[in-house]
Amino acid sequence: MDNADGAGADELDRHHARVGELTESLAAERERAERLRAELERQKADAAKLLAERDEANERLRARAADLDSRLGLALGELADVEQEREGSRRAAAELSAELSDVRNRLRNATAALRTTRSQLALARRVPGLSWLINRRSGDELFYALELPDEPVHCGRAQVIELSGWVAHGTARVRSVSVLVDGMRWPAIAGEPRPDVAGNLAADGIHAQRDSGVRARVVLPRRATPGDVRFELEVRLSGGRRIRRALGSVRVLPGPEPRPLPVRWPGGGSRVAICLTTYNPDREFLARQLDSLRAQTHRNWVCIVCDDGSSRAARRTVAELTAGDDRFVLVENDRNVGFYRNFERALHRVPADADAIALSDQDDVWDPSKLARLLEPLRDPDVQLVYSDMRLIDRHGSVLADSAWLDGRNQCADLVSLLLLNTVTGAASVLRPELVRERVLPFPPETPATYHDQWMAACALATGRVVFVDEPLYSYRQHGDNVTGWQLPQLDRGLPGIATLLALGAGFGGERWLRGLPASKRGELHHIAAYELRRITQFATLLLARNGDTLSTSDVVALRKLRMAERRLAPLVELAVRAKRERRRHTAGAELRLLAAAVLRAS
Repeated sequence: MDNADGAGADELDRHHARVGELTESLAAERERAERLRAELERQKADAAKLLAERDEANERLRARAADLDSRLGLALGELADVEQEREGSRRAAAELSAELSDVRNRLRNATAALRTTRSQLALARRVPGLSWLINRRSGDELFYALELPDEPVHCGRAQVIELSGWVAHGTARVRSVSVLVDGMRWPAIAGEPRPDVAGNLAADGIHAQRDSGVRARVVLPRRATPGDVRFELEVRLSGGRRIRRALGSVRVLPGPEPRPLPVRWPGGGSRVAICLTTYNPDREFLARQLDSLRAQTHRNWVCIVCDDGSSRAARRTVAELTAGDDRFVLVENDRNVGFYRNFERALHRVPADADAIALSDQDDVWDPSKLARLLEPLRDPDVQLVYSDMRLIDRHGSVLADSAWLDGRNQCADLVSLLLLNTVTGAASVLRPELVRERVLPFPPETPATYHDQWMAACALATGRVVFVDEPLYSYRQHGDNVTGWQLPQLDRGLPGIATLLALGAGFGGERWLRGLPASKRGELHHIAAYELRRITQFATLLLARNGDTLSTSDVVALRKLRMAERRLAPLVELAVRAKRERRRHTAGAELRLLAAAVLRAS
């Protein structure tokens, strides 16, 4: 028994010893694990630091690459501009050489004529009673047509006048053209093709250059009293000679002529003036639109129905559909001026005490909550304009799309992007009357690419904020085959890259793309250069003139560059490079299309 107990005790001692060994081993392993864990944490920290340094270095490299990309684009744009100027200098040198040769020929003829005259005078002295009187005076041989506005110009805070026509000279090439307004010089864009002018002058025996077309934009500043403004034409010929001609005077008035309608507001709350324009409307569509106005949950509104010279039958239709409802005020006009100017006429008639203005087409259908929802953001005094999404419907009212912005291109925060591609629909908008009176009116001169809603949205963004309500609050009716509505195409589709365009502009590449350019695309780009680019630069010019007190410094810099885009490629290159670098989707490639149009025009 004792032996068994002794053996058990020995076994127990061995187990205790083993446990002690294992405990010591475990403690050592734990200590080793702690060291490894601490080392791992240090390595993680080092790795995180290295990753942070790598990310910072990559960010610096990306910023440096973007800066170099931008500088390269601008340098190439400047190179293209310089190449164009150099080409112009080469042409001028050739023309001067030809002119010098012509002068030499005329000098030889004049010398011969002088010898003949001397002989005749000598003969006259020998022959009694015979006398000669030689008095030949050559004219300037300057031919031009540049028409001024035939009606008074309402200036408001500022206004631009667009002049177009042609200038040619019978014996010398026109190098530059300017318009002087009360002594201030406004350089014109000269050298546009006018083969019709050259042909008509040639029929009268006058040789003139074929690129005699001229366009000039003049800014009239705000004025306190009516007055006449004098316009002069200044032409600089090859060789440096300058010729001036009086063009006449334009009557300038201080501001637009608002003729607010006297109305009785039907209820309480914000007073909303709805400006609805009509022109030969479809009776059924107009009836549905008027019914949707009557169904608004916000009840305190009046509707100015401004007709644009519709037929008598159409006017009767409008009168019948609005009869018996004092909230509708029908304004009839005998003169048809188009939708752009008709909306301007409607805005002039807004009641003086209106709190908000809403725009309406003649064939849409508003949701009952449209006015109420759009008025909510206007409680913020910094908000100047509010607009909503819209659903697209066909002639029968069937929904084609639940949203106009399924492609995600809607934006209302960047002013330059808004000028390149409008995203604000007038019929979706509510805006402040003081914005309209002080900044929007009078509208800029009209071009085939000018839209009232884009101008109003740009003025709103130049003076405050524009807010988008992300829900469709009305149905926008599509007609005919126009089933895509606002689903915008990619505007730069089929165009080459920036480098190819700049090579073409600089004259050392790009000819292959130019040769393969389809006639339809060529026509589209010519339209863009003639009208879209003109509208963009015109809007930029007038926004600067009217809103210098509210524009941010960055917007002022951007607009000053943009207003020169008809004359220089560099501003368009900068826009295209920025769009590529930032991968902008909301302008749908408008930047590259503008650059392509400008390069094609200059080629």
